Amino acid sequence: MQRSQMDSLVFELEKLTHSMIERLNLLTSEELVQNIDARQAIIDQIVSFAATEPLNEQHKATLQAVIGHDELIRGRLEYFKREASDWLQQRDRAKMQRSAYEVSYSPDSILMDKRK
Repeated sequence: MQRSQMDSLVFELEKLTHSMIERLNLLTSEELVQNIDARQAIIDQIVSFAATEPLNEQHKATLQAVIGHDELIRGRLEYFKREASDWLQQRDRAKMQRSAYEVSYSPDSILMDKRK
């Protein structure tokens, strides 16, 4: 891989990250995961390239700036996690309330009393 390819990868990662941050509150959870996967693919390529040839200072600075946005992305993922958890808890509460009113015996059963 040549230096221009590394420039291209770093630029692509920066562009993708900025695009993601600009639309962070508008992205669905699926879109966010797709963007994170795309970022990871680029990062994997950068890491494999950096193993053979060290990064220059410009690349390091750009990558540090990109890493600085990770906390915002992580926060949005936490939001989706809480939202899903709340939905599951609400669903469980509704299921318990519904089961309290459901008949737990067979309507065709016969009740027999004993005489004393």
